[in-house]
Amino acid sequence: DVTEVGGVRVTSLARTAADLARGVQFAWGVIAMDHALRRGVTRTELDRLVEAAARRSGVETLRRVVAFADGRSQSAAESASRVTMDRAGLPAPTLQFRVSNPSGWIADCDFGWPDRGVVGEVDGEGKYDERVARGSSAGKVVREQQDRDELIRQCRWWPTHWGWSLAWDVQGLGDRIRGAFESALGFTR
Repeated sequence: DVTEVGGVRVTSLARTAADLARGVQFAWGVIAMDHALRRGVTRTELDRLVEAAARRSGVETLRRVVAFADGRSQSAAESASRVTMDRAGLPAPTLQFRVSNPSGWIADCDFGWPDRGVVGEVDGEGKYDERVARGSSAGKVVREQQDRDELIRQCRWWPTHWGWSLAWDVQGLGDRIRGAFESALGFTR
């Protein structure tokens, strides 16, 4: 489980994520494990590490983290949101949900609930700050987001958004998504 990075011997990405998952809160373990999977760690590697950790402290948390982890989560906020959704008793979303119409692709959304007609996006401030730093005005950034949401609605999906703080708030995120489910009921699919 040791590799070399820039001439320095370190534990492998899989081992580092597994060690973190054994020693931190579940949500932070999922964040680390999702990232490891996204970077190419395989389920086979993780199964081997779970087996090797059978007598170590935190192995039950590691097992839960590995079972829950999904490399399709593209950010820590997406991973945290998935844990919070689960804790709120929400149905598991489809990750990286593609919205399209007969003409083709419209948008990829972080989360989708096809049976509810809802898509969700967790938006960090950095997403917008970077666009402003590259020369877009704040007004243009807002207008582009509104235009994207309108295209999604025209495809008969109800979009909902939240930020980093709500990604950790079981009651708040649960209420936000359940509210979107209710709003989408009036939408004809």
